[in-house]
Amino acid sequence: MSKSLEETTGAASPRAQQSPSYTPSPALPLAFAAFAGALMPVQGLIVGRAGTHMGSVLWAAVVSLGTAFVLLLVTSLFTAKGRQAWARGVTIWKERTIPRYFLLAGVIGACYLMIMAAALDTIGLAIFAVCIVAMRTISSMVIDIKGFSPAGKQPLTRQRALSAALLLVGAIVASSGAGARAENSPMTWVVLVLSAIIGALLSVQQSMNGHAGKAYKSTTTVTAINNLVAVVTLLIIGVILAILHVPAAFAQQPPEWWHFLAGPLGILFVTTGITLVPILGSLLTGIGLVTGQLVGSLLLDYLVAPEHVQVTEVLGVAITVLAIIVASLPTQRFIKRR
Repeated sequence: MSKSLEETTGAASPRAQQSPSYTPSPALPLAFAAFAGALMPVQGLIVGRAGTHMGSVLWAAVVSLGTAFVLLLVTSLFTAKGRQAWARGVTIWKERTIPRYFLLAGVIGACYLMIMAAALDTIGLAIFAVCIVAMRTISSMVIDIKGFSPAGKQPLTRQRALSAALLLVGAIVASSGAGARAENSPMTWVVLVLSAIIGALLSVQQSMNGHAGKAYKSTTTVTAINNLVAVVTLLIIGVILAILHVPAAFAQQPPEWWHFLAGPLGILFVTTGITLVPILGSLLTGIGLVTGQLVGSLLLDYLVAPEHVQVTEVLGVAITVLAIIVASLPTQRFIKRR
């Protein structure tokens, strides 16, 4: 028998209290989770197109991350919890409550956004998403085993091992179509490798943010700090490239108004996930976000360059979604069904 929403989240609505048999349908919030997941490839599309327009993906990423930082900063300063978190940050920095290398979470975020933008015209957003989800999940399992996450050490269960195998199969199947794309872009294989690397690092970033969130007691403040570090990182890279007279260090055109939408989309993705977890629980929220990202990436590839989309990419996305569902199954249920 499946658990009700009240049993999963620990909170019951007034109507549910009046009628014990009433179980609110998760369909609508799950649809919102999928929609939020689909915003990630849209953000990559905007940054990629902004990079083409401006003549520099670097400055397109600065526009996106800078906009997000300003919005998060203003939002956090307008709330008592946010102001307390910023004040708490001074003590955290002085007393080294969390290691200072946790600032690398922002560097990882900057690299992720630039690689996603580069994937648009090379490997495609669908293959990029499969690589990200596969490597992020597999590396998360390693982190759980080592105990780096805030939740401590977690055992490698049978369904997680099965999920890892399915993720590798999905990534291989989806990436098998990269060969045809390589004929149009010599950077295809480079972006593919970078996508796998940054996907593995995202789980490290998530663990760092988890520890930082506990210390600051504010997700908004931690996310703002990440965006600030990301912007500073890109500006330093820009200065180095300018000294070396690399054309990518200079923007040829100013950004258009819709280029600034990439930052708010990223914030909406994060806040939607945080909002829906108490309603759906981590399981359904995670499945909704990941499924939306994968399917949204595939649809955008069809819209941007339908001639490059292959059956292998569709199969790879389907296998990856299945792997995420398997990884999310509670251990007891998995054993009973076996």
